[in-house]
Amino acid sequence: MNIQSNEGIRRILWVEAGRRIPEYAKRNFKLTKKLFPEVRQTLITDQLRKSQAADFCHISSFDQSSLTRHFLELEREWKFKQVDFWQGTTLRFFYLYDYLISRREKFVLHLESDCILLDLDSFKGQIPLQDYGLSYPLQAKGIGCASIMYIRSHSDLRDFLEYVISRWEDNDCDDMVLLGEFAESGGAKSLPTWIEQGGKEDVFYDAGSVGVFYLGKDARNNKVPFSSRGSFDSRAGSISNYFLDPDLLWRVEKKRNPITVKAEYKGSVGKLANIHVHSKRIPRSPRALHRMLRREMKSKKSWIWSLGTFDHRVFLERAYSFSCRRFLMRKTETERSFR
Repeated sequence: MNIQSNEGIRRILWVEAGRRIPEYAKRNFKLTKKLFPEVRQTLITDQLRKSQAADFCHISSFDQSSLTRHFLELEREWKFKQVDFWQGTTLRFFYLYDYLISRREKFVLHLESDCILLDLDSFKGQIPLQDYGLSYPLQAKGIGCASIMYIRSHSDLRDFLEYVISRWEDNDCDDMVLLGEFAESGGAKSLPTWIEQGGKEDVFYDAGSVGVFYLGKDARNNKVPFSSRGSFDSRAGSISNYFLDPDLLWRVEKKRNPITVKAEYKGSVGKLANIHVHSKRIPRSPRALHRMLRREMKSKKSWIWSLGTFDHRVFLERAYSFSCRRFLMRKTETERSFR
């Protein structure tokens, strides 16, 4: 890896806007504070309830840039359901940009609320950003993932936002497509998502494949509320095919708070920097995280393992919705999040 700077990560940024802050996000803020107490966390949000683990920054506390105003004025036809969700996944980058300008922050790490950071040292003097100030992994060819994104400064993010605006009226694009296109065009550095064969122990990053395969899918997307495991991404560029190889061995180690997850594959070793927990089952403590990773990443892939874990919160959500429709005769606003 080329070394850009000896600057470590100064701050972790989370963005939660357009919805109530989920309970799993709050657990992740607290878990991250226990794992990396030396790093400041900031929650950028439009909600009013503050978090004890992360610094609170309401979007009204900083000015909207001309780029953000331009984006909000754009209109497009959506082929997706949950328009507010898909709009918000892209709008967050503009909030990040405005925050960085207002606070003059540099060398920050953006994490999605269901992404657990495992290895902060991978971003201390080892950023593969000789010529880039924006970096994130690709889930598949042409599909980017901002579950973990390194941003050197606001100016490094600006080019991506301008690209978003230029493509936004194309109804076939979402934030992941835009991230993928931008990285493949040379605008950002794509972080490695697997072990470099024949090399020394190196770091790789989860763009969603590792977490969804071993820790399960979001139970909301299943007919029965289980976070089923073993999801396989067959798209070109995905690393899912490695997970079925018997030569792959995962090692989960814990020394005090840091938890190290390593993959050993055909003579090469890599350290996992983060894990994207699609199931939203964020543990409350490093000890619980260690137990979960050891149990679920090293289990034999039986049908019981594939079934996954029963998500009682999703069950309660569906029971609440059903009760509102059936007994209270409500036809609208029957959805409620319990997690």
